[in-house]
Amino acid sequence: LADARLMAEWATVVGPQLAAESLPERLVRRRDGAGGTLTIRVDGPMALELQHLAPLVIERLNAYFGYRAIERIVLRQAPVPRPTGEARPRRPAPAAGHPAPGLERVADPELRRALAALGRFVLAPAGELPRDDDRMSAL
Repeated sequence: LADARLMAEWATVVGPQLAAESLPERLVRRRDGAGGTLTIRVDGPMALELQHLAPLVIERLNAYFGYRAIERIVLRQAPVPRPTGEARPRRPAPAAGHPAPGLERVADPELRRALAALGRFVLAPAGELPRDDDRMSAL
């Protein structure tokens, strides 16, 4: 019952940012009932951060359970399933004709154009290439 409750309230316990990149998979308790091992599935890039945050996560989990339920965490790097239709939020691309913040400090106009084109390419919706006359044609 506690395992199901933890799955349902994972975002509340670890926070929304960490919950978006991780998911508890299995809780194995010791025979005496205390100090179990929690296996967490985590997306690759977040694994290192979660490894560093492990003591804090263990502390939060134990506070959630109200006793020393978790003694250690085991990380399993694997894609975290997301509900269908839910995509990672993307930052909106700057409006056409408006430079991205910070580009005005770049002195070289050719480099500034290339960086702006790169920014539009990176921020374009998946599957769409931005239409730009001065796209990095040299590349």
